[in-house]
Amino acid sequence: MYKLYFDGSRKDDHIKYGYVLYDSTGNRVAKNVGTVFDRDLSNNAAEYLGLMSGLFHARILGGTEIEVYGD
Repeated sequence: MYKLYFDGSRKDDHIKYGYVLYDSTGNRVAKNVGTVFDRDLSNNAAEYLGLMSGLFHARILGGTEIEVYGD
């Protein structure tokens, strides 16, 4: 089982998002941050990108059970 923590935010003309992925023993197995420059994207879009990026990475690593934590 993996644990996924994600977040996202909007500022001015860009959004930032990221995630951290841990395995069942608590070891960090992946992390990523990203920036998208687009005035029309919302804070919700940033959160969604963090979530979907993390889920995609967990799936690539073979995860079938994932606990997700966000704010």
